[in-house]
Amino acid sequence: MQSKQVQGHQRSGRRRGNAMVEFGLASSVIFLMAVGAVDFGRLFYESIAMAGAAQAGVQRGTFSPLASKDTSAILSSAAAGLSDVRDANVTTEQFCDCPYAPGVAVDCTTARCTGYGLSRLYVRVRVTKTFSTFGPWPGIPEETPIDLSNWVRVR
Repeated sequence: MQSKQVQGHQRSGRRRGNAMVEFGLASSVIFLMAVGAVDFGRLFYESIAMAGAAQAGVQRGTFSPLASKDTSAILSSAAAGLSDVRDANVTTEQFCDCPYAPGVAVDCTTARCTGYGLSRLYVRVRVTKTFSTFGPWPGIPEETPIDLSNWVRVR
């Protein structure tokens, strides 16, 4: 009894390794895409953590005008939110302005705004970091500065 060969199931010698070559090419591309996705995920995660740290520091400084001067408490509150982020810099400042000239800084201790009274008091917390990727990516810089600020009016 003779067996019949089903057409299409017989492979020639030249086609035998095609699947392995295709798998090798596809898996390397998929691996590079996965590493790139992890790199961007790290960037977004650190940005979110830094924004939360800036918010925590500002909240600590807005308890009262006296609390807005306690820079060590503000900085420690912000630093507590940065436990997963390395090499981040946190700064804080207090500034004042008048309603008729927003953005123009005035002295917080002695300035009175005409027709308004005491100047408006703000607390600002700024968190900065230079993010480094795992390695060079075509068209993407290896280092990206992240600079996030948050400020809230105290009075």
